[in-house]
Amino acid sequence: MSEVKGSMVGTAGWFALILLVVSLTALAPIPSNSQALTAEHGIITVPQLDGNRRFSLEGDWLLKQPGEEEHLQKVPSVAWKQGSGTYSLTLLWEGGPTQFEFFTNNVGTSYELWLNESLVGSSGRYSPVAEQSRPSAKPLIHEFVLLPGSNVLQVKISNFVHPRAGLWEKVYIAPKPLATYSYQRRAAVDLFMFGQLFLFALLQLSLAIFSTKKSSHVWFALGTLLVALGNIMRNNIAIYTLLPNLDYLLFKRAQIITYYLASGFFIYAFHKRFPSSTVILLARIFFWGCITMTVVSLFLPYEVIYPLAIGFFPIMFLFLMYRVWVQLGTYRSSLLHRSKVSAILQIIADILLAYGMSHDFVGILLARYDVQMIPYMTYLYVALYTVVLARDYILADKQTEEAKNEIIKTAAHQKQQLANDLHDGVAQMLHALDFMTEGLLQSNHIDMKILQTIRNTSKDATKQLKHVIDDLNPIRFGSTSLESALHTMADRMQTSYGIETLCSTKGESLNFDVLLTQNLYYVYSEAVKNALSHAKPTYVSMVLKVTDVAILGSIENDGVDGATSITINQGHGVSIMRYRIELLGGIFDVIRKNSHTLIVKFQIPRRKRDD
Repeated sequence: MSEVKGSMVGTAGWFALILLVVSLTALAPIPSNSQALTAEHGIITVPQLDGNRRFSLEGDWLLKQPGEEEHLQKVPSVAWKQGSGTYSLTLLWEGGPTQFEFFTNNVGTSYELWLNESLVGSSGRYSPVAEQSRPSAKPLIHEFVLLPGSNVLQVKISNFVHPRAGLWEKVYIAPKPLATYSYQRRAAVDLFMFGQLFLFALLQLSLAIFSTKKSSHVWFALGTLLVALGNIMRNNIAIYTLLPNLDYLLFKRAQIITYYLASGFFIYAFHKRFPSSTVILLARIFFWGCITMTVVSLFLPYEVIYPLAIGFFPIMFLFLMYRVWVQLGTYRSSLLHRSKVSAILQIIADILLAYGMSHDFVGILLARYDVQMIPYMTYLYVALYTVVLARDYILADKQTEEAKNEIIKTAAHQKQQLANDLHDGVAQMLHALDFMTEGLLQSNHIDMKILQTIRNTSKDATKQLKHVIDDLNPIRFGSTSLESALHTMADRMQTSYGIETLCSTKGESLNFDVLLTQNLYYVYSEAVKNALSHAKPTYVSMVLKVTDVAILGSIENDGVDGATSITINQGHGVSIMRYRIELLGGIFDVIRKNSHTLIVKFQIPRRKRDD
């Protein structure tokens, strides 16, 4: 008990440290190569250029809205509910006429950029009238010339769609063509990740063709395809490079929907790996919740689905951190059936995605839109999980081949053992019977003593032959059920080795078809044999439970040496058991309950007719 408590304390310590690091890094801004210029009372002095550096225009801008007095407004900021207004900033420049570029991800839903009362450029269609305004999220770069002295920069914004209204994100100016180069680099990175994610999805679909766990690969591939689309919309630049005339509302709805579906598909791909039926149920509820939110997002107004989408960030964060908690708690036992690299990469992937969710959620709350981390963290998440799934597939394929070879060797060994048993046992007794019978025939008289010997020898031969048949085929349909065979195995274990062996069978019907019954029996037999070969148990517990939807089984023993590191590479017994269960479409797992107790578990879905 103290060892279990110590393990839980260790898990809690690691989890608390991870949670602290993720939270602090989410609050911290991303380092930028830009120099922040802070406006005071709507005035900024632009410094002399000292290389390729861009400037972010922050601080107090002047804001004039219809029917209101001009006032100072912090940038970045959320200024009003809906409507239009004009941001103004005076730029003081001491150099000669110099070409600059203006860039922002999205300064609202539509705007016009003016410098010294001359129109420089626009995004969407600006109008203070709702019916004439056309929003856009397309990032644009506008060129202008700063003249010596005072330059008045104005941005006229109209918004009648976005719930956060006059949304003014981070604004940059840079000497030409620095902003253009930065834009092109970001577009190249986004499109590179887009192409990579599609390749990852194709890889997963390819693995699904050959894998016994097809559903995991298929759901993960679908999630990857959707996150690829979501990422290029999340960063805006890449999607408008591909589709320059994309409608704003369609773009925003599609962005939200792709992330809903991707989240649901990623969770569903691994939901069967959770340690309890309760958590598996919660994962399924989360999946259907994502599907429901997708349907809702197709019909409800955008101002309704936007806050729902923001609320999804902390929900996904909590789910990911819970998965980290589960994986930390089962880390040691997971090494029984997977590599250390896969276990660690899976934890890192979930931590990175949780960080992306928390960072962007904090950014939305603080109106901090300089860098959005979800596209990059989802890319890393998919990349790491692709490595994990590929490694698991290769390992499972290797274990399957080893299991097949071991089964072939075992079958050959059983044939040789059968031949030896028949030759040295039953055949010798039959030869003795033949000798004694021939002697009686030649003596021409009945010898009761010899007849008694013949009778006893015949009984011994029959008994020995029955033992041989039981070892070769313990379940004979019409005379022996799986239930009775398991109880017989438990009795033999207790009688032969003096180890307390418990056998519990529950269910309305325990009579299955030949393939299912034989494989289940050999799984129990292999697990018991492993307990005798590799451990020193004081008890072995075998459980078989049959429900309407599944066949559940477990074999537990307490003889594992706490100092021994048991891994997937130890012997072929685990590979053979896994192979048999997956052959039946089931899930196999090995769990280390504590330092001395090991549990082999499996779950097989019920077919319409198993008996």
